[in-house]
Amino acid sequence: MWECVNVGMCKCVSLFQFSIIMKYIFELNHPKHYYQFKYVMRTLKEHGHEIKVLAREKDVLLDVLKEEGVDYTIFGKHNKSMS
Repeated sequence: MWECVNVGMCKCVSLFQFSIIMKYIFELNHPKHYYQFKYVMRTLKEHGHEIKVLAREKDVLLDVLKEEGVDYTIFGKHNKSMS
């Protein structure tokens, strides 16, 4: 079972003091989101946590993830309107 957690750098650092292995989902809607969480995801993985990336088809996000070798699941396309 996956637990959705709002990851902030302070929370990640405090988690590393314990030997609890957690599962994190990162929902990326824009290429900038990958760059914001790139090092957090890498650090969590290095400490044995499980990472899942959900990505939306927006701009060049999927291209960036492929280039960086990130395993991801597509969860939708970006729409400019709410309809």
